[in-house]
Amino acid sequence: MKNVSEAKDHAAPIHKDLAARWESILQQGLEKESRASLLVKYPPASNCLLAEAPKINPEIRSSALESAITRDARLISLQTQIGACLSVTGKALTLLLNKEGQAETGDRQLIELLSDTGRLLADVHHSESISRRKLLGFGLNKKFKTTLEEATLGEWLFGENFEERLKTAKALERTSSELKASTSRPRQNSQ
Repeated sequence: MKNVSEAKDHAAPIHKDLAARWESILQQGLEKESRASLLVKYPPASNCLLAEAPKINPEIRSSALESAITRDARLISLQTQIGACLSVTGKALTLLLNKEGQAETGDRQLIELLSDTGRLLADVHHSESISRRKLLGFGLNKKFKTTLEEATLGEWLFGENFEERLKTAKALERTSSELKASTSRPRQNSQ
């Protein structure tokens, strides 16, 4: 019987020095100073601000469980690092794409690799935003779950104009409850 690592398909090896450096970080993590330096070095591009971790809408922050806010802070740190990875990838791609007509076969391969990296990182960033929504949604009124989940991700985790959308959802809830037929039961005579 094969163990799990033997059953997986693996890509061709990467440069041995690169593998050694990455494996060290994978085992021990980056030093805090190195991480902070890289985050400062690679802020989100001015035309791709969605790579920043979305902010928590004030209405949600004031209503969410404290434990959820604490866990969300860790997820924000993760999304900030993912955003920096997207920034680095975007800079590398931009350098290659700006060669205008000088792209060689090797450059096209690099463009494809970096583009795939960026797409995967953007998808992880999106998944983390959805996880943050679910985490912060625990303990909130379930009647407004659809309003919370259907918001478009952007600068704010639960979308723009959240207060206005919440008022609309509340008005809709009131109206629909008024329209529902009363289900009161006739009283039985007790003898």
